[in-house]
Amino acid sequence: MSRLFDHKLTVFESICLHRFDANCTTEQFVKLVEDSEREFEATKTKLIDAKKANEVDRTKITDVFNNTKQAMKSYEWLRLGRGSYEYDDDRWKDEFGRAFDDIMEAIEPLRLIAGDLTNCPETQKEAIEARQVIDDE
Repeated sequence: MSRLFDHKLTVFESICLHRFDANCTTEQFVKLVEDSEREFEATKTKLIDAKKANEVDRTKITDVFNNTKQAMKSYEWLRLGRGSYEYDDDRWKDEFGRAFDDIMEAIEPLRLIAGDLTNCPETQKEAIEARQVIDDE
């Protein structure tokens, strides 16, 4: 939080300087400062909300990873062959189907996370900028 606070003056000063008119009255300048403070607080609140949402999603994704890994380990023998099933024993298909269903069930929460647009970019430009961070890594 201290890094955010240190950054506050820079953001606040840049908002004020951007909007400052040398010919404005004291009342106009006070209003400018108050509006800038409100804008900064709103931005800070959005940042805090986004961090909370990110942590919730990160935790859910960790659970999905662990559950998927466990489902796959439960059926690890499938990658080695038919196991104890004979070539003409169709129960192998049923077992493979159960494995597939368990894995699909384990990853289902990812669909819900992907569909939740809370705290996501609201414009195409914002989305492109956000994706740029991923591309830069």
